[in-house]
Amino acid sequence: MALLALVLSVSSAQAAAADAVSIDALRTNGLTFEPIKGAKNVAVKTKGQRMAAFGIGMLVGSAMGSGAANPQEGMEIAQQAGNLTQQAINDFGHQRVGLLGPAPVMQEALQKRLGEMGVPLHATDAAKGYRLLVQQKLWSLEYEGMFKDDYHLAYAIEVSMKSPHGKKAGKASCAGQFPDLHPLPEWQADEHAKVVDAATAIGAECAELVAHVLNLSSEA
Repeated sequence: MALLALVLSVSSAQAAAADAVSIDALRTNGLTFEPIKGAKNVAVKTKGQRMAAFGIGMLVGSAMGSGAANPQEGMEIAQQAGNLTQQAINDFGHQRVGLLGPAPVMQEALQKRLGEMGVPLHATDAAKGYRLLVQQKLWSLEYEGMFKDDYHLAYAIEVSMKSPHGKKAGKASCAGQFPDLHPLPEWQADEHAKVVDAATAIGAECAELVAHVLNLSSEA
């Protein structure tokens, strides 16, 4: 599949320094999927919002800097102004839209895969067997550049596994940029249909990648 090659080309995967968990061990002990953590909504970072936020920070910084008595104090004020500018960008430079990202899709695919391989899946509150945690670190719709109309979707998912005794049993990540580019109105059309489709595709491909890294893709 073309999407698989594109996603894997911008994705990163890493295994923790621990022995790979065998399918037999998972079948014997079972697996508990913990509630997904991290970004629950897509962050929409628009050019207009970001520039307005930058302006707010610069105005505050300018007001602060006007009272500097010496170079050292001026440097300290400049640092504080920089921090305020970044905070303004973070606080006001994007909006959040209630659209789940690829993490739930990926987790569901992993659950289906393991169930078909005969791995018992425990209830979340069971607190037994191996435990797997999915964290959606990044899920955002970002503009390509100040002089471009296109926006892209950026994502980052981290997965970690612990043994029944609480020791690290594996870690993997899937991160990158979805290959499709569209102007913001196209991403927003039909209740963000293109965002939903992208999340579904990314989640499925990340499930394949994570299953491979955590040794969940074969009988080995």
